[in-house]
Amino acid sequence: MKQGILVVSFGTTYRETREKNIGAIEQDIRAAYPEIPCYTAYSGDRIRKILKERDGMVVMDSQEALQTMKEDGITQVVIQPTHIMDGIENHVLKEMAERWRPEFDSMQVGMPLLANQEDHEKIAEILWEALSSQIADKTLIFMGHGTHHRANVVYRQLEETFHRMGHEEVYIATVEAEPTLEDVMARMAKKQRRGVVLTPLMLVAGDHAVHDMMGGDDSYLIKLIQQGYQVNVICKGLGEYADIRNIYVSNLKKSMEIL
Repeated sequence: MKQGILVVSFGTTYRETREKNIGAIEQDIRAAYPEIPCYTAYSGDRIRKILKERDGMVVMDSQEALQTMKEDGITQVVIQPTHIMDGIENHVLKEMAERWRPEFDSMQVGMPLLANQEDHEKIAEILWEALSSQIADKTLIFMGHGTHHRANVVYRQLEETFHRMGHEEVYIATVEAEPTLEDVMARMAKKQRRGVVLTPLMLVAGDHAVHDMMGGDDSYLIKLIQQGYQVNVICKGLGEYADIRNIYVSNLKKSMEIL
């Protein structure tokens, strides 16, 4: 039997944040399993196209990666997504994996970052420990991507987890779903705090962070400033936190144990 690991990310066109986040996760996985071949795939078609045309960088999609693994003689596959939640992207990945399962002797798909309440508690503890010294008496707002999939509920669940831990001034808003920043600001208006720390709740601090969080007139930053808030931005993807990366490695290890 020959084992292989496939790390699947949506991807990003921003080189620096790619290296700090996706690249760092892959490095940690290779360090944990130095004897096992580790392959990379991006599910974002547009991202792969831009990387190829702009940078000459060829990144396989998930099916191309599995085909390559098969040709390389891999017979046991563990797929570890770097997705935040079990949403649309993760479901597409799992459906694709089922179609390819007969091509290998065995296959396991690891869990995303926020898979259960225990994960919520771990993530909340990690992020609070990492950010609390910069928050002081300010409000902390995370910017998540958001999805119209039912998995969008994880944002509310994570926020509630922060609150149960005693961190009432933590809010999570999303770019493409609910709650919106406007929803969060309506709740903040009842409080007296005027200082805000704004940071992504995304694996990479890429396009959404640059444009939706701190870019033009419709960005989170500008909207908050227009409402009179003093805003500090921490443009840091989740993959830059070593303890967050450790969760992905731990999820992979669980799959390796049952492979």
